[in-house]
Parts: sequence; structure tokens; C-alpha cells
Amino acid sequence: FALVRYNEDGSLDTSFGIGGIVTTQIGNTAGANGIAVQSDGKIILAGYAFMDSALTFTLARYNPNGSLDSTFGTGGKVTNKIGNYSIANGVKVQTDGKIIVVGSQKINNYTDFSIVRYKENGVLDTTFGNGGIVLTSLCPSNDSASCVANLSDGNILVGGYLKNGSSYDFALIRYKQDGSIDMSFGQEGKVITSIQTGDDRANKILIQSDGKIILVGYSSGTDFALARYNPDGSLDSSFGTGGKVTTKILYGNGSANAGILQPDGSIVVGGYVVSGSQKDFALARYKP
Repeated sequence: FALVRYNEDGSLDTSFGIGGIVTTQIGNTAGANGIAVQSDGKIILAGYAFMDSALTFTLARYNPNGSLDSTFGTGGKVTNKIGNYSIANGVKVQTDGKIIVVGSQKINNYTDFSIVRYKENGVLDTTFGNGGIVLTSLCPSNDSASCVANLSDGNILVGGYLKNGSSYDFALIRYKQDGSIDMSFGQEGKVITSIQTGDDRANKILIQSDGKIILVGYSSGTDFALARYNPDGSLDSSFGTGGKVTTKILYGNGSANAGILQPDGSIVVGGYVVSGSQKDFALARYKP
């Protein structure tokens, strides 16, 4: 795992870790895909580690100065082997301090949505799902959770993608606080959205103050792709074309991987585009 903190002017914050940088070895190989900051300033990274011949759900929690938090898991680290292939992609801290982590888990050669909830100390929360773990299969082939958002009523939104026929589509599921699927959302708790022909994958969830939901990701051959939903999971027809927006940045492919909502309701998304033989940073801002 690697973590870097900068001052406001972009210089490294030398009060953090060693010269502004923290690295943490976990297993033989590890990578962090998601980050969350608690109200007390502690920092959680979620990702994977290769341990005992398997990819494993992995978390690390750091104190505000970058040192590992010894009150979390074992020496600041938590690993959960869920089968032989499990990768965490997103993490959120709930208002009660519990930690929701989402990703994918391989079952019978295909990946499924995987949602895990931990107590504040890194122990699995057995009141959630099956011993703290919820696995959801959306299709007979591959699907994966890539992002998560907490709702004001305590429900949990998880976004990602699934293999729908020959291509991938946006996927969105709403879970209740106990990990069961909220059947009142979309079609039996699930929403599947095809943005265009080809592969579509959602990477980030944004929740507006009015409860509307934005999924940010990509559509193959287009670059940036967004979809906005009403709180019940239906597409918001007042947004883009039928609730969808696609933006071609350059001739090659690309992806929007992150996003924020600004106070005036504007939507800023960031990611990359392929420019010739290299990838470049890309940023776009949309009106509400």
C-alpha cells in the first residue's frame, strides 16, 4: 500500500509518514484501490494482498500522522480471505463508525459483488449479511462492485458493472442496514443500465442533496459516461439524454474514475484518456 499527503500548495507534507509518504507491506504483493477518512482524522485504505496463494480483501488504518493504527485489526492491518480471489475496490465509513468495503469475489470461475462490513476495530460485523459478508450474483458471468455510498436512512448503495450478454453494463444495488437487498429499489433492489453498445462500467457514486444518484464511469469508444437516477432507481429523464451523458475527450478510449459534487450542483469528474501511445489526465465539469 502507498499513501501520500500534500500541503495546499502541492508540496509534500513532511509531518506525514516519512517526508510525506507512507508505504505498507502486506503479503507478497498488495495494492490499495479505495480510501476513506474518518471524522477523527484516521485514514482507511482498502484493496488486496496476495497471501497464501490467494488474492485477499485487505484494509489498513493509519493515524493522522501516517503511522499504522495498532487498535485496528492486527497492527493496523486486516485481511479476509473470501475464496481464492477477492479484491476490495471501495470503502466508506458509516455514521456509527462501522466500515463498509465493496469489491469482487470469484465463485465458480466468475466474480460477484462482495460487500463486507467491519466494526470500528476491524473485526467482521456479524449483524451484517452472513457473518459480516454479503455476496450478490447479478448474472451467470462476471460482475463486480467498484464503489459504495451511505444514504441518510442508513441504507447502502453499491455500484459497479455486470456482464450482460456480450458486453458490460452499469449496475446499482441498494442494501438495507442488515445487508439484505432493498426490494423497493429499481427492479427487486437492482438497476442495470446500458449506456451504449459495448462495455459500460461504473466507478464512482455521487449522492445529491435531493437524493438523486449519479454513477460515473466509462462507455467503450466514448470515454466519460454518467447516469443519473431518481431516489427510487429510475433514470432521471431531466439529465442528459434519458438520464445518460457521454463525453468523447480524445480519439482513444478513456475512463472517468472519480468525481465530486460542487456546492452549486455542478459535477466534476476526473480520469484518463488514451492519447497516442500514452494515457493523459482528463477532467470535465458538467452543469446540473
